[in-house]
Amino acid sequence: MDCKYCDFLKHGHLPDGMQPVGRVNGADALLLIDSKHPGRCVLVSPWHVRDLFDLLPTQRSEFLEAVSRLAKVVSTACAADKVNIAFYGDLSDHLHAHVVPKWRDGPCWGDAFNLQPTIAEEPGAGPFSNLSWTDVNENLRGLIRTGN
Repeated sequence: MDCKYCDFLKHGHLPDGMQPVGRVNGADALLLIDSKHPGRCVLVSPWHVRDLFDLLPTQRSEFLEAVSRLAKVVSTACAADKVNIAFYGDLSDHLHAHVVPKWRDGPCWGDAFNLQPTIAEEPGAGPFSNLSWTDVNENLRGLIRTGN
């Protein structure tokens, strides 16, 4: 099995363009380096399954609670007008959720976010436009640690 998320969970090898942020209800949150949506995270299920319906009811409840908690952290950290949550999985057999902050005057407002991140040296939108990716990551980590 060649799964980038299992490789991360078992061996700590991060997928390209991602930084670890912390654990939320047992699931790993990764910051995706996306200059159009700074603060965008991927929450990786601790269980290797394809879909939500493949989880046991208790696992599904735990994972959805983790998604909800991470969405609140991202919303707070990014002063987002809305947080989009998406479960795709066309290209990955490991359940994960995209948690994406959006702003009314930002890219993709009123439309789905672009799945392929726009990689840049520094964040380019929202409240993080003058910060480094390290600053964004630390802001998110701090909120996860405090349970906000």
